[in-house]
Amino acid sequence: MPPSSPARHRRRVLLLLAGVATAACLRGQAAQRAAGGNIAVSLQKNVRINIKGGTMQGDGVEVTQAPDTLVRGDQGSASGVIDGHYDNSRWLLNGHVHIEYQGMTLEAQSATVVFADQRIENIEVHGAPAEFTRPGRADGEAMHGRAAVIYFDGQKRLVRFAPPVWVSMGSGYEGDSAKPMVYNLDTTDLFSEGTDDSRINFTYSPDKTAGKQAPPPDKPANKHVPAPRSPSRGSAR
Repeated sequence: MPPSSPARHRRRVLLLLAGVATAACLRGQAAQRAAGGNIAVSLQKNVRINIKGGTMQGDGVEVTQAPDTLVRGDQGSASGVIDGHYDNSRWLLNGHVHIEYQGMTLEAQSATVVFADQRIENIEVHGAPAEFTRPGRADGEAMHGRAAVIYFDGQKRLVRFAPPVWVSMGSGYEGDSAKPMVYNLDTTDLFSEGTDDSRINFTYSPDKTAGKQAPPPDKPANKHVPAPRSPSRGSAR
């Protein structure tokens, strides 16, 4: 028996909604790929390139991508370089690693950076400690974090700090944790991972609020000290 008119109508609506959702998803993926742009690489010295193997290495490595991506290290090597394109390359960097991506900055001793379809898929940095900074939505709300290992998931847009962790969220708030901590780039939420009983300690120090300094201590009241009197002629004999 053929479906009734209301059933056919519901089916058409569901198919239409599914088509709209699929189109929106495809548009979003296309926009994300388009936003990546070409990846440029420069090497300063000791350059070695294996075209057949798709690898390269050298000193003074700098990887850039407009408008906001910079990856730099004293030494670096790459794999997955196909026909001179770095769209799906993997980079290993050592020494004075500096990374800028979508407003965040990472400083470390070593790093692994993975590109997929012209976008950074993930970053893992190691240091003693490695450092993370990102401006806040308002003055005095910058996020700072330090950990031995910091991992960034480009798809989920999450930054994970491996313990021991120190974080500062601006406005005088600081914390340290023996648990992994995760920071969401989009919501600016900070949350913990793990089910152990270790504590997360936070302190509030208003004197450390960014852009503000502790007021200077009150100066003691000035006391009037009379100038010494010159001795009289009679007493200076």
